[in-house]
Amino acid sequence: MKKDNKRTKFLSKISTRLLIFNLLLVFFPIGSALYLKTYEFQQLKSLEDSMVQQGRLISAVFSKEVIIDKERAKMLLENLNFRITSRIRIVDTKGNLLADSSIIKSSDKNNASSGITIKFLKDYRRIEKKKENKFLNFLYDLSLYPIRLIRKLFYPPVPSYESADFYGTSKKIFGAEIQAALDEKYGAITRLSAGGQKSLTLYSAIPVKGKTEVIGAVLVSQSTFGILKNLYEVRKEILKIFLISIIFAVILSIILDFTISRPLKNLRDEAHSLVDKKGRLLGTFKSFNRSDEIGELSNSLKELTKRLESHMNFIESFSSDISHEMKNPLSSIRYYSEILNKSGKNSDNKKFINIIRNEADRMENLLSGVRELARIDLSINEEKSEKIDIIAILKHIIENYKIRGIKHIIKLDTDAEKTYIQIPPERFVQIMENLVDNAVSFSKENEIIEIIIKRNESKVVITVKDNGTGIDKKIIDKIFNRFFSYRPDTGNKEKHTGLGLSIVKSVVDAYSGSICAKTCENRGAEFTIEFPVL
Repeated sequence: MKKDNKRTKFLSKISTRLLIFNLLLVFFPIGSALYLKTYEFQQLKSLEDSMVQQGRLISAVFSKEVIIDKERAKMLLENLNFRITSRIRIVDTKGNLLADSSIIKSSDKNNASSGITIKFLKDYRRIEKKKENKFLNFLYDLSLYPIRLIRKLFYPPVPSYESADFYGTSKKIFGAEIQAALDEKYGAITRLSAGGQKSLTLYSAIPVKGKTEVIGAVLVSQSTFGILKNLYEVRKEILKIFLISIIFAVILSIILDFTISRPLKNLRDEAHSLVDKKGRLLGTFKSFNRSDEIGELSNSLKELTKRLESHMNFIESFSSDISHEMKNPLSSIRYYSEILNKSGKNSDNKKFINIIRNEADRMENLLSGVRELARIDLSINEEKSEKIDIIAILKHIIENYKIRGIKHIIKLDTDAEKTYIQIPPERFVQIMENLVDNAVSFSKENEIIEIIIKRNESKVVITVKDNGTGIDKKIIDKIFNRFFSYRPDTGNKEKHTGLGLSIVKSVVDAYSGSICAKTCENRGAEFTIEFPVL
């Protein structure tokens, strides 16, 4: 466990996943580099089309001739003034070289001109000599190593190309492409470039059709060095973007680690430190001063620990209260049992037995109330609430009291025909019966108990009003406490558990309501409940 904690200080599990995710996002765009193969093919196709077009233009010049005039062919290439991008050679039907754009001398005697292709290659050699980033070149070669290894291991061997020195300085060129052109077909072939360049040279041979037959061929050739150089530069730029993306992915992962993973780890550590081995709370969460979801999570955990602490305090005080309340009847039972055992008078025995029976009933009522409070606390969130008409339920409750023979007048005061709230119907009945029972216990026979229903835009207000002794202002804040009972006039405190109003408050609070009590100005007490309106 300690070893794992040391590891998570540097890179947590979430941070590792974030880093992998960010790096994957970097690698996915690299897949677009595969498009370079298509790009290369399109460039080669365009190059070949350009070469064919140049060859056709040269061929068209001799289309009405019987034979190709050597001097005219040389003059034609010379008049092009090296505006072409390829090396052009013109041959007759026997493969004899009639004109070559790379060896034709211009009219400028001071400057012997090289062909445009040779000049083109020299320009690229000059570019190659420029100072380049050796580190970037090393990374580029390193990135190509796996690809070359895969090709070597898994791809079939590629047949080697002929060298571009195939023709050399020969005055007679009769390669396969030339033969195809002289057979009135288009001839094309690819050979390795001469001069040590890492490139290929494309050869395209176009037949020259005279008046009646093929009188020669035009051979157009050009190195792919320029295309390869462009591809090389594009790949290096992609590599740069890739390296920069990796750096940003790592930086972003570190930022996310400090803003997400570490705060979550702190919450985890704090959660461990808040509870001892016996599961007792040692404090509450410290909320983060953040406006994001982690801040909301810390606030929720803080609220959760407060509620848990409150619940644990409730359990502790509940145990203390019930122990205290059970102590008196148990003491009475034990005391009168001992007296009963020693007494020999039948009249005293009957009296003591009644006292023991009353104390046992009191304990039974206490246990019933305690069981109900525990049930409310444990299962009230699982109960299914529903939309109920409280007017109809109250009418039914009042009718039940009449059937039971209660000698009090219970009146329902409301202007509405129907009023709805969201609560299980049995819980609403429990609330109202406890309040009415409380009012009955403080009222004399034939006195009026009013149930008043009012409603506004946001809430439903239910008031239970009696004409009893009222509530002493000194104890009004205690009447909803467990086991609290105050009946100064009747003197029958022992017959009441002091749990009825506590149960009412627990149920009302659980269903987003509120309850309060007050003493009326003239006489009696009022209990007012508010529920959200539907």
